[in-house]
Amino acid sequence: MPAAMNLQPLRTGAATGLTKHLDRKGRIEDHIDQERSHLNRQLDLDQEQMNLILNPPTHQPGQDGKWGREIRKDAVYACAMIQTLQKELDKDDPEDVRIWAKSSLEWLRNECPGKLAKAVLHMDESRPHTQAFIRPVDEPGHLSYKEYFSGSDKLRKLHQFHEASLNWMGVMSNTDEVKKMLAPGYTRGMHGWRVGRAGMQAVESVRD
Repeated sequence: MPAAMNLQPLRTGAATGLTKHLDRKGRIEDHIDQERSHLNRQLDLDQEQMNLILNPPTHQPGQDGKWGREIRKDAVYACAMIQTLQKELDKDDPEDVRIWAKSSLEWLRNECPGKLAKAVLHMDESRPHTQAFIRPVDEPGHLSYKEYFSGSDKLRKLHQFHEASLNWMGVMSNTDEVKKMLAPGYTRGMHGWRVGRAGMQAVESVRD
């Protein structure tokens, strides 16, 4: 199976509840094995970027320290990204998980568009996975979700880049499988690009 990566756009306020899920605070879902939650660990944190996600600015950055144009209220302020350990790797082998998590973090830091705000490794669900917050901004700090992530072609290329970065670990390169996951699985609506039933089934087949 190819490397599993799922992307979810977030709008104002949506990140607050998801942050509690990342940190295992508040209500704990039934599928989480709390006896293994002590194995979870934070991989990265940029508090400044997290503050901008939880309390997003109302205007784009301008020049000379001034504010630029107003940001739409329905703008995408952040992305939640999940990367799941592939079936080719042993979820019970600490070294497999360690190397995979390190490679996944390097991809988030150096190759994924935008700015990485937070990344957490979860070991207390059916399959080890990283969950991350990304601010879809360019170098000056302007929100650029549409430029980076909007559209099936961009998502497909992003998924292929992600898969290629993990190929050295024995993950099979299967472009047809990536197309199957993305082409019918992503639908466009008022919430942007979201994973649909076919895509979810493909992702779950990797996670279980």
